[in-house]
Amino acid sequence: MVHNLANKTFKITLAVFVILAALFTYITNVVPQDVKAATNSTKVRIVEKNITYLYGANSHDPVRMIDRLRNSDNNVVFCINFNLPSPNGLDYDEAERLDNATTYLLNAYYKGNSILTGNKSYDEYLIQAAIHNIKSPSSFSLTNDEGQPYVDNDGSHTTVNKIKALVTAAKNAGNPSTPAFENVLSVSKSSVDSKLIGNKIISEPIVLTIKGSGTVTATITGGTKNSYLSDENGNPLKKIENGTKISITTPATDLNGKSMQAKVNIEGDFVQAYQVAKRLTGQAGYQDIATYGLDEFKEKKTVSFSTGIEAVAGSIEGVKVTDSNVPLEGAKIEIRNSQDQKVKEVTTAKDGSWKVSDLSFGEYYWLETATVNGYVLNGEKHPFTIDYNHVNVNAGDFVNKLKRGNIEGVKIDKDTNKPLAGAEFTLTDNEGQKQVVTTTKDGIFKFELEGGKIYTLEETKVPTGYKGSFKQENITLADDGQIFKITAKNEIKKGQLEITKVDKNSRAKLAGAEFTLTDNNGVKQVAVTSNEGLAKFELKANKIYSLTETKTPAGYTGQYKQENISLKDDGQVIKITAENTKNLMVNHTNTVEKEKVIKAGKLVKTGDSNNLWLVVAGFILLTSAYFLFTRKKNNKKA
Repeated sequence: MVHNLANKTFKITLAVFVILAALFTYITNVVPQDVKAATNSTKVRIVEKNITYLYGANSHDPVRMIDRLRNSDNNVVFCINFNLPSPNGLDYDEAERLDNATTYLLNAYYKGNSILTGNKSYDEYLIQAAIHNIKSPSSFSLTNDEGQPYVDNDGSHTTVNKIKALVTAAKNAGNPSTPAFENVLSVSKSSVDSKLIGNKIISEPIVLTIKGSGTVTATITGGTKNSYLSDENGNPLKKIENGTKISITTPATDLNGKSMQAKVNIEGDFVQAYQVAKRLTGQAGYQDIATYGLDEFKEKKTVSFSTGIEAVAGSIEGVKVTDSNVPLEGAKIEIRNSQDQKVKEVTTAKDGSWKVSDLSFGEYYWLETATVNGYVLNGEKHPFTIDYNHVNVNAGDFVNKLKRGNIEGVKIDKDTNKPLAGAEFTLTDNEGQKQVVTTTKDGIFKFELEGGKIYTLEETKVPTGYKGSFKQENITLADDGQIFKITAKNEIKKGQLEITKVDKNSRAKLAGAEFTLTDNNGVKQVAVTSNEGLAKFELKANKIYSLTETKTPAGYTGQYKQENISLKDDGQVIKITAENTKNLMVNHTNTVEKEKVIKAGKLVKTGDSNNLWLVVAGFILLTSAYFLFTRKKNNKKA
């Protein structure tokens, strides 16, 4: 198979090195195994010759060629001795297990490996090359005489690098640790109960799961001399296999009022193996072959299950009802023995009934440990005895009271804490049932609650003139007689009154005007207009206001007044423009004896009811002055 050797001398020298390298490789890699050689035979044949993916670095000639081999089952097998010819149609016998390195490489090929590509033809070459490089490192080196690594067809070193990685990993591989077979021996339960059926005490059956090749045996310990393995009906067990149901059956007469703790030990003796590389040999002058085989060994597995049997079994039963005599489902009843240890716990059925069976002789008491949501727990203890005269005890009816409670709430003003009437509250339970209450003048509202329900309380109508709403969810009654105290607050609607004071004629903004806002309770607010002629007041809903101009700006006349001002909406701004008229200055000029006399008088804005008499007086004064002036002039002419 060595196609790239140049001359005979080189061949002889190389052969010597190959033999020494092979011997060294065998000594350092083969781990002695105490395995009996198998005698399996197969025929090995060549399916393709002179395969390579490597080429000379400079010449680009194909190098390191291999033959593809198959066994009788058409499975891939690999050559071991590179310097010998490959067999074609020759019979081989399976011999010893090969070293861990070869096992690693065969596992990589058959089970997959991160170094490989998934291309089975290419991966087969990589594995064969790695085996040759390990077994015949000189004959199957990965470099030329100048130490240059061989290349792929594209000039890269992909193939050489992968072979090197496989060789490194294979040389570091340890013994295989993953078994070839999944042997299983298990039971569905490790502990089961027993009960009296006819004249036999039979344990609850376990289901046995068996997987694998081997033998399984079972034995009883702790039973009576007549205890035996049986099916779930007490019939003697004939065979043990996968899916077998196994019980422990004991004649009731064997116990004689005593208890028993029995255990079944089940042991399996299975065939197990590791998947390893094995040598195929038997053809002198040809390569030995590495095939995928099994290194078998015995694997033991054990499981067990047990049962406890009480001497004489009794029972107790009763009925749970509400205070309306309705059956109560879901209450928990607990049975305790004389040492106050819990023996059994049951839940009442749809018809309120409960029953506990399989009670041994002794003193007990029963009590309710949990009741249905919404009902009052009754933890009263009820003693009873199980003996030959009291095997089945009837506890009778037991009553639970429905929890009841209340919501007591008050509606108040957020700012003043004053009670508010007229707020409507709706209480809705988880079944959609509603209760509606409207607060009275004292702000009070009340609702009745029942246990087992989840309520939502919501304010569905706010008092007139107020904003905001109240909502509380997931209200549930924890205790009987519980009262939920709730304070719900609303904020009164608020707004603003803005007065702009202007000159009636020029529309100029006027400062210094005083306004007084009085509500229907006589509460006053006073504001004076700013330089921008603006005065502001806060308004609240449910009030009626009167606005009066209580002081006019200097030099102006007139007075503004508006009544019945009220706020409708939260945040509302009511804007008012109030006008004043400016006082007028009138000048009168006469010449008397060449002297200029100037008289001045103020004329008040007409229509000003407060200054009407001043206007009349001024008119009379002017008339009198004119009369005197005329008379004096006439006297001078005379």
